[in-house]
This record gives sequence, C-alpha cells and structure tokens, in this order.
Amino acid sequence: MSGNILSDHAAVSAKPGLPQSGGSPHVTGNHYLAFPDIRPDDAAIGSVNVLHRGLGGLVSWAGEPGPSGGPFLRVRLRSGGQELALDTLEWERLDRWIPRAFFRLAHDLKGRVTVCAPGGFDPLVRGGMIQVDVENGPREREVTVEFEGRWGATLLTVATTRVLGHARELIPDEDGVTLETGEPGRGAALRLLCGGGKDGRVRADTGAAGPSGTALFRFSLSRDLALASGGRGSAALFIGVAPERDGALATAARLEQIGAPELIRRARLDLAQLARATEDSQARDLLGRNLPFHHYFAAARAIDDDRVYAVASRAPAHGACAVFGEREALAWSLPAFCLTDPGIARELLMRGLETFSDRPGLQRRYLDGGIIDPGFSLGRACDWGLALLRYVDLTRDEAILDEPLVQQVIRELDDLLYRRLHRDIFLGSTEVLTGGDRADFPFSAFDNVLLWAFCRALPRLWRPAPDEPPARLANGDEEIEAAFWRHCTTDYRGVRVIAGTADLEGQAAIYDDPGGPLALLPHLGFCDADDPIFANTVELLRSADYPLWLGNRPHPGLASRSRPRSASFAALCTDLLSAGRREAIIRLRRLRLPGDVACSAYDPDGGGAASGPFAAAEAGLLVWALLHEPEQPNRRSR
Repeated sequence: MSGNILSDHAAVSAKPGLPQSGGSPHVTGNHYLAFPDIRPDDAAIGSVNVLHRGLGGLVSWAGEPGPSGGPFLRVRLRSGGQELALDTLEWERLDRWIPRAFFRLAHDLKGRVTVCAPGGFDPLVRGGMIQVDVENGPREREVTVEFEGRWGATLLTVATTRVLGHARELIPDEDGVTLETGEPGRGAALRLLCGGGKDGRVRADTGAAGPSGTALFRFSLSRDLALASGGRGSAALFIGVAPERDGALATAARLEQIGAPELIRRARLDLAQLARATEDSQARDLLGRNLPFHHYFAAARAIDDDRVYAVASRAPAHGACAVFGEREALAWSLPAFCLTDPGIARELLMRGLETFSDRPGLQRRYLDGGIIDPGFSLGRACDWGLALLRYVDLTRDEAILDEPLVQQVIRELDDLLYRRLHRDIFLGSTEVLTGGDRADFPFSAFDNVLLWAFCRALPRLWRPAPDEPPARLANGDEEIEAAFWRHCTTDYRGVRVIAGTADLEGQAAIYDDPGGPLALLPHLGFCDADDPIFANTVELLRSADYPLWLGNRPHPGLASRSRPRSASFAALCTDLLSAGRREAIIRLRRLRLPGDVACSAYDPDGGGAASGPFAAAEAGLLVWALLHEPEQPNRRSR
C-alpha cells in the first residue's frame, strides 16, 4: 500500500484584528458570572455573561451594538465639578486572576479599580463586584464615584453570537437598578447595587425596548466620598445574577452585606487553594495564568438549574462557546480539573454522562444534549471510557465505577464500538477525525489507537453482573495492535510510515490531525518513541515534505486542512507530553496571545491568535500537560 499526502489547500485566512497581549481585554469571573472583556485603557466592562441552560447558551448584558459602540459599564470620577479621566492605568492580576488597575489623577488623587467575581460553590455569592478605592492628596475634597451603564442589547452565544430578541426591562429603585430580560423560565436578571460613600444617587432612562431588543437603556449609580487630607474612601458596585429579578435582588444585597474587602479575601483564598506549583521555572507563568482561566472559563453553573456544564469558553470572542465537545471536555479539560478540583471533575463527568453519552462520538452538542454536528468520530466515542479511567487514576475515586449509569454507558460503548469494526479486520471506522475534519478514508490510525486504549481499559472499567457474558471488545487490544501495523502503515518514498487514514483495500492518506496528532502514540502507551516506523512518521510529519507542518516560520506548528495557514495550539500542547517538551515550552512562551491564555490556533508568523482566542478547553490541555509527570519509557515490542 502506497500513501499520498492529501491536503486540500483551500484559501483560509486568519481573522484580522484580534487583540494581542499588550492591548487585549482582561478576563475574570467565577462559575456563575463572567467578565470576558475588561478594557485595558479605561477599565470599562464591555459585557458580563451567565450560562442559561433553558436558552441553551451564554446570555450577555452588553453595551452599544457595533464595533464602535460603548461598553456596558464604565467608572467615572469627578471632583469640584471636573471630570477626572482614567486614561493612564497600570495593571496587575491578583493571584493571576483578579484584574486591578492603578491610576493617578489631578489634585494628587490616586487609587485603583478592582474587578472581582469570588469563586467557590456558594449560591449566596452568585455574582461579582467592581471596587473603586481613592486616596486623597494634602487638601480635603469630595470625590464622586459614578458607575455609568449603557445596556444596548442582550446577546445569546451558542456557536455564534446574536441579539436575543426577548423583551427587556430596566427597573430602578433608590439603591440600584435591575436589568431583566426574557420571560418566566427563559429569562435572566442582573442586579446592580452601589455601596460605600455617604450619599448615593440612581439615575435611569427607562425607555421601552423595541422588538429587536436593541434599544439603548442608560443608567448611573454614584456615591460621594468625603476625603480628608491624606484620607481614603471607596465605593463598590455589587452585581447579582439570577433567573429572575427577586433572586438577583437578594444576591446583590447579600454581596453588599458581605462587603467588597471580604469578597476579595474569599476570592484570593479560593485561588490560593486552586494554585499548583511546578519546579519548571520556564513553565511557571504559563501554568499560573492558564490554570485559573481554565477553572472558571471551561465550566459554568447555569443560573436557571444551578448545574455545572463543561463549555468551550465563557468568552464570546472565542466563537463556539456554549457547546459540548467530547474531545475538548473529556480529553483536554477534565484531566486538568482532576488535578485542581476533583469535586468539580466528578460533577462534570457525571453531568456529561447523564446528558451527552446517549449518542457518543458526535462532534458538538447543545447544552441539553441536542446535536449540532452529526458526523461520527470513533475517537471521540472512545474518549468516554478513557475519561473515566483517567479520572479514576488521577483522583483515586474507584467508587464512580459502581454508579449504575457508568456501567450502563460502558456497556453501550462496548456494543457501539464493536459494531464499528470492519467485518473481517479488527479496526473501527469513523466519519470524522477527532479534531473535527472529515476523514479521507474510514479507518483512522489515531482513532484506532484510542480504540486500542479503550479495549485495554475495559477490564478495569467493567463490573460484570452474575452470569453476564464478557464484553464484546474483551482482549480486542491485541487484535487491534496487530491489524494496525499491518493496515494503518504505508510506504512513502520507500520509507514505512503510519498513515493518517486508510481504506484497508490499498489506499491510504498521510495526514496528521491536530486534534489527535500521531506524536501522542508513545504517551498513550501504544509504541515506543524510538520505534522505527513511528520515528519515520514523526520525521516525515515534521519535515518540508509535509505541507501542513509550518516548520520554517517564526512560530512553527502543525496546521489542519481546514485551517492550513494557522497552527494548532492543542497540537503544540501535546508536544509537552513527548520528548520535545523543552522546545514546546519555549515556543509557547514566545506566543503573543490575547489575555496571555490559550487560543484554538495561532499565527505562525506573528504569534498572535489566528482563531478562537480565550480557548478554555485548550487551556485545560496546557495545564494538564504542564503538570503531568512524564512516565518512564514503556518498552514495547512488535
């Protein structure tokens, strides 16, 4: 069998204008409320969002629509009738996650703005806050802290973002405003409550919303600070979220009762417990930034059912945010949660089994389990069993395997995967590769390695009932391995290499899927890194002969056929699990990514995000790969 390098070089351009590290928005949040775009030039809040299962996506309260529209919330300071511009800010991130901007103003005034959404699972702190601290100069003066808001639209993000055309209502009262959208059972409410200072004012424009949901509501909440010489004062905006206004009112009132300093203290305690150390000084910054980002942006608690869901990202700029993908959730994100928060890892795994395991192998699903992309992936179906085994290995929670649902899913997987086998050869077929591209031929090398790993895991996963026949794939790993080396390899210019896909009838395509790169085979235990055929394959796939290896660029990486001009961030992360770990860390540190966190694909020339900025699942893969202790080589013979 002779293989060809099949690659459709369709013209695919990187998205222009994505912000780079220096001017990209800051992000923060907890599992209820996300601040995905805090503007670095003036600390304005572009939008805030929550996850809503009934509506099937992220619900965002946003500012004025359009690229030149104003933000949702802005801090304004005034003294003596003069506005003091916040135009020179110096930023820090408390515990790598809580953005804080320091400013200096006229009249020897200085201060800081802190945006915080305290973490932990506590329904009483279902929200966040913006704290403004001001320090006075030598003369007594009064400073007004104003939180100015413009609610231009409510947005819904599933795989794309669109205006949610539900009715909107702004309800002011003497302490704050409530922004409610939707209808009972399919709505969301945001409460803004201003605390601190001696006097407060609330102003609101309660104009009616049009049917398109894009009418502009304006509101303002302010507090006056009487500052002595050298004195200090603060004002805070507390933000509560709920499915409807009563819950939002109660939550914001509870946040004010706790107080901004205590909320920040609690948030920092949670972050301290979440932090993980690495002895690798080169990897420390990568880990420290991506770990909290993954923790709070790869999972969210829906405000309408309080259940946790794995999502691609809480940042709408990412694109396909509120969707469930098996590869992303189970193979990339879950292992990181196992290391940082085993409790939420178990909850996410069980939620996934309940909602999405009925039809395994589908690329993307809605939050309620409905299908977005119908193509079947053999590797993604295998990810369910492998995720269970990885969870048990990392958390030592063997009891999960005794759950009736888990055993039911294992049996269904065993039956489904058995039925995907070729009638004569012990290899399984697929329609879609693990990374999402269509397979050239039905039998994928990487997907069948995952099937091999699933068969090896079966004895540990399966809890046999009395008189129950053995699993249909029992001992199938040996047959898959033998068939793999016979049918999933091919000759390329006289050298034997692993084919990306084959038809088992003499045709093969040489292709390295970035969502499941062949470089992972030694990590999965399938072969040794110095196996001659594997070594030949890696040499070819990292050479100029392979057109999708962008190796001669300033930021080299592996591209896919659907995005031939950009490099896969996930594929770069998998290099951390191989002998190329040191070089991969160097390449990762040289990238210039929005928020200094993972993306889906990066520009091989400039090192910025080419697509999918603020990619939380990929951040989880990075965290897992950085914390993973490389195993000793497992010598395998063929």
